[in-house]
This record gives sequence, C-alpha cells and structure tokens, in this order.
Amino acid sequence: MKMKSSTGVLRLAALAAITCPLAANAQTFNDIGDLGGGTASTQGINKSGQVVGGSTVAGGAEHAYVYRNGAMTDLGFLGTSANAAEFSRAYAISNAGVIVGLTSTNANQYHAFVWVDGLMTDIDTHGADISSGLDINEAGQIVGYDYSLAGGTYDAWLYDNGVVTPIVPPAGISSPYVFRISAGGDAIGYGSLPDNVTTQAFVWTNGVATALPLLVDGKPCLPWDLNDLGEIVGYCNDSTNVNHAVKWVGGALTDLGIGKAYSVNNDSVAAGYYRIPAAGAVAETFRACTWDGANARTDRGLAGRRRSALTAIGDFGHMGGWFQLAANPAHHEPLYVAADGTTTELASGDATRNYEINVHCVNDSGLMAGNGLDAQGTAVKAFISRAPCVDADADTICDDIDNCPGVANTDQADADNDTFGDVCDNCAAVANQNQRDTDADGIGDVCDICPTAADPAQLDTDSDGAGDACDNCPAAANADQADGDADGVGNACDNCVATANADQANADNDEWGDACDNCPTLRFNGQGDLDADGVGDSCDNCPQTANPNQADTDADTRGDACDNCVATYNKNQLDTDADTVGDVCDNCATVANTDQANADGDAFGDACDLCPSKVNNGQGDADADGLGDSCDNCPHLANPDQANADGDVWGDACDNCTATRNDGQLDSDHDARGDACDNCKFVVNLDQANQDADIWGDACD
Repeated sequence: MKMKSSTGVLRLAALAAITCPLAANAQTFNDIGDLGGGTASTQGINKSGQVVGGSTVAGGAEHAYVYRNGAMTDLGFLGTSANAAEFSRAYAISNAGVIVGLTSTNANQYHAFVWVDGLMTDIDTHGADISSGLDINEAGQIVGYDYSLAGGTYDAWLYDNGVVTPIVPPAGISSPYVFRISAGGDAIGYGSLPDNVTTQAFVWTNGVATALPLLVDGKPCLPWDLNDLGEIVGYCNDSTNVNHAVKWVGGALTDLGIGKAYSVNNDSVAAGYYRIPAAGAVAETFRACTWDGANARTDRGLAGRRRSALTAIGDFGHMGGWFQLAANPAHHEPLYVAADGTTTELASGDATRNYEINVHCVNDSGLMAGNGLDAQGTAVKAFISRAPCVDADADTICDDIDNCPGVANTDQADADNDTFGDVCDNCAAVANQNQRDTDADGIGDVCDICPTAADPAQLDTDSDGAGDACDNCPAAANADQADGDADGVGNACDNCVATANADQANADNDEWGDACDNCPTLRFNGQGDLDADGVGDSCDNCPQTANPNQADTDADTRGDACDNCVATYNKNQLDTDADTVGDVCDNCATVANTDQANADGDAFGDACDLCPSKVNNGQGDADADGLGDSCDNCPHLANPDQANADGDVWGDACDNCTATRNDGQLDSDHDARGDACDNCKFVVNLDQANQDADIWGDACD
C-alpha cells in the first residue's frame, strides 16, 4: 500500500507524536536479496518499513514474500496438489501487516489472497480464472480484479469483511481494472471505451463509478494514484499522443503540462516529471518535479541530469524516483528527495540493470523500496534505501520501523493495531493512526472526551460523555450539548436559553439571567409582562401601559406613560375628581377637567375658576355670588346674573345710574343717584320728583 495519514491536516497534528524526520535521511542502497532463485521484485511498503513483492525460489517458481527486520519471509502459495502450479505474488501491505496478492490454487487457477498472521486465505468466492488483490486500506478493504481467459476481459471488485461487491464501471466503459483504494474507501481504475482502444479513468465512490474527463476525446487516460481528499493524478494523451500529467479534482481535469504524474499525497502535492522536448542539438530531457495544491510546479533533483522522475511521495514529503546521467543516458539509478529539497542520488554499483524506486513505494520515514530492471524491463532485483539503524530508545528496534521510537518497547505491543505501540499511543485502545491531539493534552482526539480542550484528567462530573473542560454544562447532563443561543452555555444550564449571555450574569439571583430577565434587579419575578413592553410587571413603573424606556420625570416611581402628574411628584396618584389628572397638578382638583383649560393662565382651571378670563389667584368673592371679586361688576352685592343695562363697569345691582353709563359713579349730593342721572345733582332728592317733566327735579327746580 501507499503510505498516507488520514488527511494532510491530520498528519500535521500528529507531527509531535511521530519521530519521522522531515529533513533528509541518510540513504544507502540495500539489496534485500531473494528466496533462493536469484530474482526479486518489490510491490508495496508500509509505515513500519515492511516490504512485499515476489521472489523466485530454488527451481525458478515465484513466491510472495514479506521483508521485515532485515529478513525475507516466504509466504508460500495455495496450490498443494501434485500437478498444481507453484506461484504467488504480494502486491500491497497495510500498516497492520495484512498482505494481499494472488496465488495459484489446486485447480490451476490463480486467485486473490489475503495473508494475516502467517495464514494465507483464498478470497475468490466466485471461481474466476484469474483474480488478484491489488491494494488494501487500513479499514481492511481490498480492491482487485477478475480476469476471464475466454473473453480476455477484466471485472473489478471490493472485498470487505468477507463480502465481495462488484465495482460496476460507468456506462460506456468495459473491462474495468481497479488498483488503488483510499483510506475512506474511494477507488480508482480504468477501462476500455467502445472502440476497445481508448482507455478512460474512473473513480468509484459510495458504490457509484464516475468517468473522469479525457484530455482529448478519443485519446487514452490512465490514473495512477489518489489521496484521501479525493484528488487523483495520472496522465492523458493529447491529440498527437504526447503524454500530459493531469490532476482530477471534483471531477474536473487540470492539465499539468507535458509529462506524467505518478503519486499524490494528502497535502495535495503530486509527484512526477515534466518533459522538455528536444531543440536542435539539445536532446529531449525529463525533469523530476512536484505540483502543489495550486498546481504550481517545482523542479526536484539535481540539475544537469539527462532525465529524472519522481514515482512516489509520502505524506511527510519524502520522495523517490530515478535519474539518468548525461554520460550514460540509458542507465537509471535511484533518486531520493527529502521534504526540505535535499537530494540524494543512490548508487547501485550495478551498471547492467536500471534501478528505480517503485511507484508509491516510499513511507513516512523516508524508507523507499525499488527494483532493478533487466534489459526487457522485468524486475529482477529488489532493494530498499534507508538510513543506518538509529535506535534512540535502545530497545533493539531501529527507529524507522519502531512503533515507539522514543520509548523502549521491545515487544512492539500495539493493542489497537494502528502502528503506534501501546507505550506511546495516545489512544492505546482505539485505533488512531494519525495520533491527532488537537488540545495537546496527551490524549488522542479519538478517545479524548474533550478533543479541543486540554483535559489530561478526563473529568466528566455529570457523566454525559462530554468532559468538564469542554462541557457547556459541566454539572448538568446534556449529551447533545445543545446551545440554542450559541453563547457557549448549554441549554440545560443556561439562564437565558434564547439570548446569548456567556457571563450568565444574574444580579437578583433568580432563575433568569440579566440578559433575558425582564426584572434583572428584582428577585422572585415570574416574568409576567401584562403590557408586553419587555419590562416585567414586578418592576414596571407602568405595568399596564407599555413604556419600554421606563421614563419617570418626577422620580415618583410612576412612569411618565401612566403618571397622572408627569412633572410633579405624587407617588399616591390621588385624583379626587377622577379626571386622570392628579390632585397635586390638577388646576381644578375637585372639578373634573381632563383638558385642564385655563384661559387666564392663573393657578385655577376654567372649570373651577371664579374668574376664568381674568387672573385672580386669590379667588376672593366678597358677595358670595359665585363670581370672583376681580371680575364681579358688583363685588360687594350679590348679582350672579351680572346684569348691566348701561354697559359701564357696574352691574345694575350696584350701579347708581342703571340706564346711564357712569363709570365713575359720582354722586355729589349723596342721594344714591349718580350725577349722570340725578335731576338735582346737588340737592338730595331720592324720589327724583319732577312735576313739570323738565330736566330738573322739583327739589331744585
């Protein structure tokens, strides 16, 4: 299998827990030998540096093998009858050490197998002529193919926990060949179009196969790798049959230029080469390169080489491939490029074969596996490139294959089979290959009850599955952690469920937080609000009249909206005449006059003013006739009708000339007849007798 963490992001979080260096490793060329027949090939490598492939035994038959801890182990084959063919080959190995491939059987067929803990099992449940497992992920899902000798066609399948599911290609594509599976169960492959010449790539996701676009209609495309993000790389032919490196993301194709892309990691970095066509006397060259997530290309390897290519890239940025010297353009040697760009060109010491790092065969610690190819391009030599053994924890296990390189554990116990030994696994009982620990509390996210809040003690006071350090109600069980107002306080313990109030301030210590309490300073408030103004009845200065601003100009605890004397303090709200105007500000406290009309502007309203049109603040009424002295035309003589026949300032009741205007009331003879109407002004004559009817009374005529 190809080495990957679950995602590039998770890989970064795991760096602190993994001692695989990102800087260059010291690399050496190491022939890993064979099973006695003289030839061997590598096909896959896992995180622990275990390598699988096929090797000849004495007599020439090929057997599957696993190479680990410096020794090659023969996995055998399933054909045991006298006339059975003798053959097996391993194609992939998981980090847990599960191996898949194909083996001969007693029926002289070749069937897919899975090898676990020393036992090889035939997983071909339907009797194909030839079948093989080609790749396996950490969930144990296997992809492979069946081949029909009669029809010369392929069928693809997924094997998962004993169940085989056919991988049906997209419409129009036949003879599907699926060879790579991601951590999430996505698979890639290719098949033939109806012309039986053009190959088209496809991806299989959630049980559905989708064709990947061609670069040019009618020209073939081959996928080579996919990452756990669903990004796929490979190459397609253009209209002139020149290879172009391509990337498919979300079903869309991006042309990366002339060349090939062989591998892509979970940081979206693709590896391959680009081709520089011949120009005049300058020969065609290949240049090893990578393309980042934005498809920007970076040259890799040493300049001046005739050709170079990268065939593998790991999630920690280690890259492997091959190069050719200009002096010997027909000979390949292995190439290693570290994540920091440091380049090592390995020397096989064998000029008779071409040595290359196998496609996808680089792991996170920079250990690479490759093949030496004969003149026909057949793999005949297997090798690995690795640093000299470093054993930091002195447990006799080299760091690059030690599942706890910083903690001694000779037994390499790994209860959850996630490739991290129990003594250094931050979730020893739960598989978590990426060792992600977001909160850096020493407890891995997959088993941490608070994966984003440091809580090494893992306290959970309310036993709801959410640790106290991240529980939004640590003392009230709420497994769903519902938080309707998104204030960080769960509904189960929030004193304002629908109003954000992270501080939970509660000045009156009732059950309602200040942010939603309609009487935040008054305890034992039932939250009643008759006038629906947002202020509770218990503290509303106008509980039956909406006044959200609670204005109280005279500070008498009665809000302006309902105060019968807005500007005058009157806490008791006494209103004797029931005219809605309080006595202390009513200009007629005992006479209803809601309008408070006051034409003369004195202290008394028109409705009770003895002189409504003339200021008379004293309201004196000497003759008690209901008219104030200041406006009474007879202030000392009761005359409520105020009759005044001559229109002077004196009412008839007290006017000494009722029919003749005499504002001054001059009466020279004091006989109660004013001079203006007295026929004897200077002689008293009360009866005004005048026998001759002239203008003079008898008394003075």
